[in-house]
Amino acid sequence: MDPGVLLLGAGSRGGDRARDVGLTGKEICDRMHVCPGTLSRWRTRIFERYGIRGQVALVLWARENGLG
Repeated sequence: MDPGVLLLGAGSRGGDRARDVGLTGKEICDRMHVCPGTLSRWRTRIFERYGIRGQVALVLWARENGLG
């Protein structure tokens, strides 16, 4: 599975929404062999770099860019 798609389901506060999108944060960390803090930093950088605000906006952006 594409790492970009894996990042989409990493909501620490998303709960059910994260599972609807893809995987839980723990599942993503296990598959990518990273700790939760690393995953959180990656998501924060994506938000900052692309001016994305929030989980829903991230999912929409990823789909528009062929990642989901």
